[in-house]
Amino acid sequence: MSAGQALTQTVLADVSMSLDNVPAVAGIARDHFQLLAFGLVLSVALMGVASTYIARLLDRHFWISWVGLAIITFVALRDDLGRLDRDYQAGRDTDVSRA
Repeated sequence: MSAGQALTQTVLADVSMSLDNVPAVAGIARDHFQLLAFGLVLSVALMGVASTYIARLLDRHFWISWVGLAIITFVALRDDLGRLDRDYQAGRDTDVSRA
């Protein structure tokens, strides 16, 4: 593998993994800004240090990607459904078609 190919693969892995981490960290942090900031800084640092290792690991064990997708989907659904439930209990209109 040439240096250019390795650099391209590393940059693509960094970008794709960083995009996955933003909604995951935001979902976990919820309304806690300090936790959100810490999680994003930690995420960027870990991706910078471990990107090549993680890219090789995902190449060998593709199922890990599906586990990550399941976790992100769970957090997103929990947040969305929790918001709808809070709105419903508060008597607010949750029908988005009338927005």
